[in-house]
Amino acid sequence: MSDGRDAREQPEISLVLATYGTGHDLDRFFDSVIAQDDDRVEIIVVDQNATDEVRDLCKRYANELTIRHMTAQPGLSRARNVGIARCRGAIIAFPDDDCWYPAGLLAAVRQQFARDPDLDGMTCRCTDEHGRLAAGGDGRRPGPITKHNVWMRGVSATLFLRADTVRRVGFFDESLGLGSSTDFKSGEETDYILRVIAMGGRMIYLPSLRVFHPLPPTGCTSGGVARSWSYGLGWGRVLRKHRYDPLQLVYHFAYPLLGSLVALLRRDPALARLRIARLLGRWQGWRWRPGLSISRYRWLQR
Repeated sequence: MSDGRDAREQPEISLVLATYGTGHDLDRFFDSVIAQDDDRVEIIVVDQNATDEVRDLCKRYANELTIRHMTAQPGLSRARNVGIARCRGAIIAFPDDDCWYPAGLLAAVRQQFARDPDLDGMTCRCTDEHGRLAAGGDGRRPGPITKHNVWMRGVSATLFLRADTVRRVGFFDESLGLGSSTDFKSGEETDYILRVIAMGGRMIYLPSLRVFHPLPPTGCTSGGVARSWSYGLGWGRVLRKHRYDPLQLVYHFAYPLLGSLVALLRRDPALARLRIARLLGRWQGWRWRPGLSISRYRWLQR
């Protein structure tokens, strides 16, 4: 596929959008980028599907947006790495395939980087269009992103980084994230931000800005419990990888434990089960070593 409307001009912002499956409303995201009224943006769509549906949609928008369509084998981190290698913008972002941007967001991001030349990256709040929290924390105060608070401030759909910083940090860890060949189905963006921080980079959280995202599924079905467990595995793996100290580990393990006890007191055993699955996932992810198998609890499959 061609590089879109007019790829000869150097873009200022590269949006690396990895997509897999169907029904993610990519046209809604494309429309939201058009509404930014900014010609200095490129969208790098990394398609992990075997069909031409996404390619055809990109072609439909080729006169209005600079879209660069490419393909990759399934795996979120792997797909993002394919996109990173093709970015030309000075700022790189990683929108989800079901998110969309409010008007003026990209202009605000560009202005923040322009007036703060020492800034390596930033995140913002992730909500639905009505302001209800969709991912991450709901903190309303801006501030630095640290090793302690990254778990609440490090949502990948809201992540914007300088391209120079990305080049120094390198690629996403392909053993983490949805579609990876391992059991660690989360944690890839947290790991990446922690790597920025570890090399002395400065990241900030700006809750006055938002990225829109559908609310996560509700309910404590067996699929939801298994998903909570697998996400916990990635969380625990990142805790181990970045050598969190014992006090911080107590917090990360105690929080879902206390949450399960509260759920039991409220006579909600389904919610308690989900939170226990999250705790077990974090514990297994943290204690995992190469060569050590991960136990799959039968009760998680029910």
